[in-house]
Formats: sequence, C-alpha cells, structure tokens
Amino acid sequence: MLNILHINSYAQAGGAEQVACDLLNNLWVSSKLLVKSHASADSRIQAIPAHVSSRVYDFLDRVVRKLGFNNQFKILFSLAEQGNFTYSRLQQTQAYQQADLIHLHNLHGNYFDLSALAQIAREKPVVWTLHDMWPMTGGEFYTYGNLNYQQGIGKTPIRYLAPLQDPLLDLRQQHLERKKKLYRQLAHRLTFVPVSYWLEEAFKQAYVFDPSLQVRTIYNGVDTAVFYNQQLRTWPKPRLLFFNASGESKASHLFRVILLRSRQVLSCTWLGSRWSTPAWFFIGLSSAGGKHFVTCTTR
Repeated sequence: MLNILHINSYAQAGGAEQVACDLLNNLWVSSKLLVKSHASADSRIQAIPAHVSSRVYDFLDRVVRKLGFNNQFKILFSLAEQGNFTYSRLQQTQAYQQADLIHLHNLHGNYFDLSALAQIAREKPVVWTLHDMWPMTGGEFYTYGNLNYQQGIGKTPIRYLAPLQDPLLDLRQQHLERKKKLYRQLAHRLTFVPVSYWLEEAFKQAYVFDPSLQVRTIYNGVDTAVFYNQQLRTWPKPRLLFFNASGESKASHLFRVILLRSRQVLSCTWLGSRWSTPAWFFIGLSSAGGKHFVTCTTR
C-alpha cells in the first residue's frame, strides 16, 4: 500500500485543513498528516517535532511584545519561512521516513522552510495542492485583484493581513525570487494541483511559473448528496449565505462583490428594519468579532 504523508499548517481551521483530513480516509492508501501544532485525537495526525530554536523565538517574541509590537519576531522581520529547521524535524518522524510520496498543502504559517522543499524533493516525489495564491506571491494568500505577482513585483499594497501582518522588514521581493528559482529547479520532482481552473490560470500567469512545471487541476471533493443540480431544488424558506468574513478577509471581499454585482438585489438594509420576508440573507463578521447582518430583497 502506498504511504502518503500530508503536511499542512493545521489540522482544523479552514478548507485546506478539511481537504487534508478528508484525504486521510482514502482506503486505497495509507496516510498520515503532520501539522505545525497537534490539535486532534486522531492518531494519524501528529505535530512536527519541536526544535530547540523555538525557545529562542519564544524569547524574542516576548522581547518584541515588550517593545510594543503586537506581532511575532519572525513575522516582523519577514522570516516566517526561514529558520524553522523543517527538514531535520521531518527526518525525525517515522511518517516521513516511510512515506512514498509527500503531499503538501498550506506551507505558510511560520513553520515550514522553503529550502526544505528542495531537500524533500531530492528524496521523494512531491505533490503540492494549491488552496490559495500564497505559492505564487511574495507572501499574500490573496491579492484582491492586484496583478504585481504576474509582473515579478513582490510588493503590493497588501501587507497588513495574515500571513504578512505588517512586517517591519518587507522581504516579499526576495521571497518571490526564491520561489521562482526553486520551482524551476524542482520542475521534474514537483507537481502542482490547483483546486480550481481560476487558480490554475492565476498560477500559469504568475511570475514564478515555469513552463516545465507539472500542473493538474483537481477540484475539492463535493458531497453530491448535499450539493446537487440546483434546478431540482425547491426553496420553501429564504436562502442563507454564510461568509467567514473577519475583517478584510477573502470572504468579505467576495461579499462586497456579490452585493455590487447581483442584478437580483433591489435593496439592502441592516437587520432590524421592517422589510418583507427576504429571499437572500448575507451574514458577515466584523474584525471585532461582532455580527453584521444584511438582508436583501430580490425580484
């Protein structure tokens, strides 16, 4: 049986985590998941072993907080993808030693060294599922329509969101160049798997893309017992759309686009106004965690 090792920042958080955990249930292969920190009772999910350097970074984090910075030391100085000793830590695990194939998911999160990618690919074939735009930018996981990532410009107006979080030292240009060089070197040992054709096109238009790279788009799995032909649906009650829109997130941007572009929407008002029963509900969360409810009537 093929042994597959999945690597992701977390076991529980968002879509990438759900996909990684779902793949553990593939009965045709033996799968393990290594994550930045362990937060699951599932024996197939383990934390990447800690390194003594983490104590040093913990100390530096306390120092910068005392200096008034509300951020981690490595993120402040754009070092999140360096100095993690990822390769040596992976080698300590039986899951890595026994793996026939490495399946990467989200590598951003201050736990994975990009240099480890070259070391891993020399030993084992690597598949990297693209859940967002981080692999093709200088550090953003979404560019909000900014096309600098296509032109070889690492810096964009976006620097205040995770995983960047407003660093003191902005090294996005260096990170972009490093990715381009690394992908070219690993073209025959690394397969990229975007989860949508939009993401595939974005990657192929990116500055870091090399024509020799192997790219294959595979959609995330869908439960067809829940999501099925919408023409067969009936709507006895108002439809409900949820957005995990904490502050300036990817979802909040989509939320605004839908409101602006929807030709069905006649009027919108904050919940609490005396509207007739709406056909759509839009729900978002503010950066402070409070709920903002918006109701919209349709034609």
